[in-house]
Amino acid sequence: MAHNNLANLLAVEGHFEEAIQHYELAVKSDPELDSAHHNLALVLRRTGDFNGAINHLRTVIRRQPGRLDTRVELGETLVDAERYAEASEVFRQGLELAPQHIILGNDLAWLLATCPDSRQRNAKRAVQLGESLAESTEHKVPGVLDTLAAAYAEAGRFKEAVVTAREGLAVARANNDTNLVAQLTHRLALYEQRQPYRLGNP
Repeated sequence: MAHNNLANLLAVEGHFEEAIQHYELAVKSDPELDSAHHNLALVLRRTGDFNGAINHLRTVIRRQPGRLDTRVELGETLVDAERYAEASEVFRQGLELAPQHIILGNDLAWLLATCPDSRQRNAKRAVQLGESLAESTEHKVPGVLDTLAAAYAEAGRFKEAVVTAREGLAVARANNDTNLVAQLTHRLALYEQRQPYRLGNP
């Protein structure tokens, strides 16, 4: 636990290599210290070691199947690693455990709408998930509106995609979320040209 705590401090300060060393000492000393496995995975993901991160996250989930934050992290890391089919399965399994989980639902809908691998896209399901999430969050979460707009575009419903993207932009601007404003502005331009967005595109 001491190694884990020290690694947490090092990670916060941006000393990732040192943090990794201490997390590895923590899991070596206590292989069942799931917090160290999870934290190590977060740092490995930040440094680009996606496969290493995935292994540690799967270790946690094997012992704690209901740990949803780890499932989110695992699915998103699998997306980073371009292991899209595995990511979809992780998100789906998570939603079976927690059908109303906003992040898991949004992540799955986003992947179904924007995945570069056409075999993993499903416009109809992405729209269903996106509309449900937008309704449950009262159209106040810009990331959800971004996903719903992408789903509409994938379904060829570009007018709705444009309207929804503009709605998301307004909320993102009100929240001073400059990063999402830039992303939504780019995607809105695509939808206005009747083009869907693909994950990994600029």
